[in-house]
Amino acid sequence: MPAYLTIVIAVAAALVFLAVGVALGYIYRKKSGEKAIGSAEEEASRILSSALEDAERKKHEARIEAKDEIHRLRTENDKE
Repeated sequence: MPAYLTIVIAVAAALVFLAVGVALGYIYRKKSGEKAIGSAEEEASRILSSALEDAERKKHEARIEAKDEIHRLRTENDKE
């Protein structure tokens, strides 16, 4: 086999391996990026849900405190 044919085959094989490597790298980055986005969306959803629950709890506590204050003021007013 002539030397130039060996060089041409080696260069062609290197180009094929390079193309396959680039394609596999692109697919891997795409999948890992989608996975990271998915987990970030789940975390954001969990944080939002927790914040809404916390806000509802604080709203309920504020209503109870307001009712207690109204009751205290009425009792004070009745005493006078």
